[in-house]
Amino acid sequence: LYEGLTGRPPFQAADPMQALLMVLTMDPVAPRTLLPKIPKDLETICLKCLHKSTKKRYQTAAALADDLSRYLHGQTILARPAGLAERTIKWAKRRKAAAALAALALFTVVALVSFGVLEAVNAARVREANAALAAKNRELVTLNRDLAEAKAETDKLLGFTLEAFDESHFQVAEKLAAIPKADQLRLELLDNAGKTLDKIHDLKPRDSVRSYLTDGYNRLGNINAQIDRLDRAEACYRRSLSIATLQEHEAPDELKHRTDRLIMMTQLAQLLMRRGKSEEANRLQAEFHQVSAELLEVYPADAEVLWVNTLSSMSELSRIMQSGENAGYLGALERQVALQRRLTAAAPDNAKHRANFIDMTLSLVDDYSKDKRFAEADQRMEEARVALEALRRFQGIDTRRIDASFLGTRGMVHRSRERYNEADADYRAALTCYQSLLKDFPERGTYVMRVANGWSALALNDADRKRFGDADKELTEAETLVKRLVELSPNDQGYKQTLAGYAKTRDYIADARREAAGPKP
Repeated sequence: LYEGLTGRPPFQAADPMQALLMVLTMDPVAPRTLLPKIPKDLETICLKCLHKSTKKRYQTAAALADDLSRYLHGQTILARPAGLAERTIKWAKRRKAAAALAALALFTVVALVSFGVLEAVNAARVREANAALAAKNRELVTLNRDLAEAKAETDKLLGFTLEAFDESHFQVAEKLAAIPKADQLRLELLDNAGKTLDKIHDLKPRDSVRSYLTDGYNRLGNINAQIDRLDRAEACYRRSLSIATLQEHEAPDELKHRTDRLIMMTQLAQLLMRRGKSEEANRLQAEFHQVSAELLEVYPADAEVLWVNTLSSMSELSRIMQSGENAGYLGALERQVALQRRLTAAAPDNAKHRANFIDMTLSLVDDYSKDKRFAEADQRMEEARVALEALRRFQGIDTRRIDASFLGTRGMVHRSRERYNEADADYRAALTCYQSLLKDFPERGTYVMRVANGWSALALNDADRKRFGDADKELTEAETLVKRLVELSPNDQGYKQTLAGYAKTRDYIADARREAAGPKP
């Protein structure tokens, strides 16, 4: 109706997000301001349709049709232009500071007048003044109620807007993550989401929107880190951490704000470690470990607190691996699995937590096998198998990666028991799974690494079987893949450490070859 009268929509903006913000915060320009020849009654009907409050719009299409019919037949319409009180409310919402000053001035004037009346007029006048003030107070109460209703409707509309944004960007991006060859489209979608988040952040929003921004920047950081865009991931994590820190500062007793900040601290620390910025990473991790442990003592069954402490344990495992302190690694891994088990019990419907539990349990199986603790390895292997079957029941979950991890771990157990043929079969099945994933998602460095590690595992097993030519070729495949990753991401320390580990594998093959050749005559 508005566009039919004026030739333009009620809100025009450069992009959809700006248009939504205008819908939230602004009233449309009155049609007669654009075209004075528009009849006043028709303008009144149109603006009633666009009223911010649902209660003040036409409640049914039939009611609108009836009022339009009255206008067409020259009868009195039911719609009425905005009154003084309503115009005051709208002005106050647009000019909050000016409205506050005006209210203060009005209050001061009323107080002064009341004081003068008390001093200058008789008791009858005093009663009349008090009655007038009471009437004004009732009017102010009504205005405040209307303002509260308007704010509630605005907050509701904002919630719908963020929900729609989440569905059209992040949820679509998550679905694209499971679609082969869709990474580039996913990146474009997420880059657009990042620009929109920046615009919302620049508006300095309230608490509920800030919580959404914390999660949004965290998601962007995770995906950028996954595809080795480390500079963008760091920028996202830093923005998310700054918002989470502000949230905690304003509401220090809110547990969710505290856990959000801790999660972002360790996310940023791990990324900084990948980029070789160890000093800042270590400082963040030290604070993270201390606070997360303190929270676990107070909230031992809270899922968010348990999740934070599994992240703390994971970072400790990474530190031990990087330092070469093998003595403390197994104990730390057992504590991590115990935490993961408690977390899956506290959040049984969270597929991500279940997947992490399986990963950590399989890592524990590896270590038990290396120590020849096969009874314990078999027990944990069965626990991982049961958890994996339960994970398959979650709708939309692609378990190929975990299936491959399971096969690779079982191959490790066979190799530790010197069942080299069984180990070879499992290793090759795992490698096929990883290659399938890499074919579907060629831009993900994590899958390149898993394929490379699959080749390395085959090389070690073939060295044990004295098939040294095969072992050399397989290890060369692994080295070639990781060298390419190092060239693409020279600042990623993890790739360099993996390549250094392959050098030790090369030494292992050489030693096995010399041992098989026997002493020189």
